[in-house]
Amino acid sequence: MSVVLHETKRTINNIYESRQFHEYSFLKKLSKYFYNLPYRLLIDENVKVDELPKYEDLKIQQKTKKIRILSDYLKKKEELSFARAFSLSDQKAARLISGYSLPSKRISLKIAHYFFLDDKYILNDDIELPPIDQLTIDEDLASLQRNDIQNVINRNKNKHYISHSFQLLGYPKRVKLFISLLLTTIPLIAYTGFCANTIISNRFDTMSSYKNDDGEEFPISDLENMPSNEKHVDVKIGSQLNTINNIDSSGGSYNVKMRLWFDFDQLKFHEMYY
Repeated sequence: MSVVLHETKRTINNIYESRQFHEYSFLKKLSKYFYNLPYRLLIDENVKVDELPKYEDLKIQQKTKKIRILSDYLKKKEELSFARAFSLSDQKAARLISGYSLPSKRISLKIAHYFFLDDKYILNDDIELPPIDQLTIDEDLASLQRNDIQNVINRNKNKHYISHSFQLLGYPKRVKLFISLLLTTIPLIAYTGFCANTIISNRFDTMSSYKNDDGEEFPISDLENMPSNEKHVDVKIGSQLNTINNIDSSGGSYNVKMRLWFDFDQLKFHEMYY
């Protein structure tokens, strides 16, 4: 029962032993899989158990069984998937083949017409499918669908390889992958940030030391030690840094473009020679 209704055994037992109240969706699913068990009888509180079909009279729907047979036929003989043959998504086709969902009347008619069968072979659960060797399909249509699949495979070969491989990983492996990436990337990011901060700080310190240089006077102590007959002029030197380029991080060398100013008394300068 749990396999047919796609419910856990615990849920089925709890409902059977009246420890859990069934939902209307469960009753609807029950009436679909037992096709001679009407839904209206299940939801009607006035209907007694004796009025329901007997245990030996219950009949399980055969649409899922028929879909599995036809899907195996397409896969083995025609090398064609059930989803591609009927233009269904892989998820929808898997639900139909597993019995989790039942085909609608539109899909049932589409299946019957694809195999050139009368509608009753799919819609009527009391009628079995014809033998496998008597099944036929449109070979031209199947050939087009097979080639279409091959073209898609060739076009998408190795496309989205990373995302596809990631989807194949289970949850524990995904967690381990994320942790490994974090343990690898975080130290690299931290080290890169530290190195960048060190280089930028050194550059700004060098530039600020030049920009803040307003010049300095000749030490007075040196002037006192000069000979009395030697003339001199006090000169102030100032500098302004423009650009720094060609920085060699290994050797610590770089090129500097800068301006220098010399400030002195021109009259005293001329007096040294006249």
